[in-house]
Amino acid sequence: MILHKFSVSPFSQSNLISALSRIDPNDGILLMEDAVYGLNSALIFEPIIQRTKNVYALQPDCVARGISCSEQAITQIDYDGFVALSLEYDKVISW
Repeated sequence: MILHKFSVSPFSQSNLISALSRIDPNDGILLMEDAVYGLNSALIFEPIIQRTKNVYALQPDCVARGISCSEQAITQIDYDGFVALSLEYDKVISW
């Protein structure tokens, strides 16, 4: 199991969309920093939750950018949760 960590806005680079083909349904996706902007776009968000149900957003980054993380398919985590996720998955890949 791999935790795929995205920190760049999905609107400035296509890493998030192109990476989806490499993500296994058991993998996790963590959106942090500017990647949380993808939560505002159904075009970006829907393919993510169709690929895996393990989708996380760093709550302090959502708050800092005024992004609502109320979507039920998203698990909001804090920095301690980020560390716990890093230990839970076998590998962490930063995109």
